[in-house]
Amino acid sequence: MSDRDRPRHAAIDPNRVQAAFVEQELGGDGQLVDVATLLTTGRECIFDCVFCDLWRHTLPGPTPHGAIVRQLDAVLPTLPPAKWIKLYNASNWFDATAVPPADWPAIADRLRPFERVIVENHPKLCTEAVPRFRDLLDGQLEVAIGLESIDPRVLPRLNKSMTADDAARALERLRGWGIDVRAFVLVPPPFVEAPVPSTIDTVRWAFERGVEVVSLLPLRPDQMNASTATLTAEERSTIRRPSIEEVAAVLANCRISLPRRLFVDAWDASDWCDAAAVAKLANWNLTQRPPRDFAVE
Repeated sequence: MSDRDRPRHAAIDPNRVQAAFVEQELGGDGQLVDVATLLTTGRECIFDCVFCDLWRHTLPGPTPHGAIVRQLDAVLPTLPPAKWIKLYNASNWFDATAVPPADWPAIADRLRPFERVIVENHPKLCTEAVPRFRDLLDGQLEVAIGLESIDPRVLPRLNKSMTADDAARALERLRGWGIDVRAFVLVPPPFVEAPVPSTIDTVRWAFERGVEVVSLLPLRPDQMNASTATLTAEERSTIRRPSIEEVAAVLANCRISLPRRLFVDAWDASDWCDAAAVAKLANWNLTQRPPRDFAVE
């Protein structure tokens, strides 16, 4: 799907976040932590990943100077207290046109109450800018990267403009700078006949390279940012929602002791599993302990 074919960006206010809420997350010490999650507004991601539709609620041009500061000032006083904060901008925090570096000091000032600051960023943009921003913070910086899959049958076809080696180098740099890392991994990965082993391999690859948190992202066929016209029928059949059995199998085979954690992004889980399974996934996320009746083959 080219820029000419896809719908236009939604009309959005650059001075307002797209959403803001507080949720609980299991910390590396086994304690539940209140986390403020802000979906900030800014420039569209410069990468054109196939399985991403986040551009719909971004700006087609650079983020205006001061806009993110104004977003924080408007929304933070309205939220319940939280120890951690996620600033997810549907783009890359260290793209200077998405988050102007001139705004970093004012942003860091607003973030002083938080013990941990989590931002998202592409591995190719994990440059010396990352520790410069880290040095402005009082809390621990954590960078979330869209790893998706390290399977050589999958990653080259995701149009992520990176290789597994690129991701590995980014992880090494981030860990060397004392920055924590989480990674997002697709389930099921497309284009493979055995998606569960492929997902397990990616999760284990990430943990082996120092990632503290892996979040499984259930694949959504409707989120594609490119046409399937050139794919064969067999290839298209692999682009589907996961089954709860597949997700459970990944959890059963990737069980990792704290401080490492493996989460399932379950915000739209009711679209692909029943209410009982949604509750089980929520329990897993908060305890890392599978229910006894969460059967896997």
